[in-house]
Amino acid sequence: MAKIYDRFDTVIVARAGLTLTSVDDLKGSRLAIPRGSFEGSSILEDPEIEIVLTNDVAQSVALLVAGRVDAVSGTELSILYELSLLETGRKVLGEVFTYERQEMWLQCAKGQLPEIEDEGLRQAANALREAGAYDDIMQAYTKPNAVTQ
Repeated sequence: MAKIYDRFDTVIVARAGLTLTSVDDLKGSRLAIPRGSFEGSSILEDPEIEIVLTNDVAQSVALLVAGRVDAVSGTELSILYELSLLETGRKVLGEVFTYERQEMWLQCAKGQLPEIEDEGLRQAANALREAGAYDDIMQAYTKPNAVTQ
């Protein structure tokens, strides 16, 4: 329907002290992955990476903070947001490895909204992107100091 953001990274974030420059650095480690993520990825098939399936990114981050896993996967935005809710900041984080880079789009189920509403959402999303609102949101959650609520 409308592009929201040009660069939306799926990342793997290691605990503090763990070097992570490639997927191979995860061998011998425990990686928390929300169910349904990384479908078709070789990470799920690698017998040297222990996969811990979680219900969502919040649970993955809680396991990282508790020291139960060595790394978590998700979007950079979601991981940093969940850390901010736990008020731990970045002190528990080590390396951030970008696994996949893609665009973020506003999507609606085809035929579920009247065309006039589709067009209104498209125009609003485009106006927000052009005004830099999405950049501001991303910056708020990915800057070095954690966001607190």
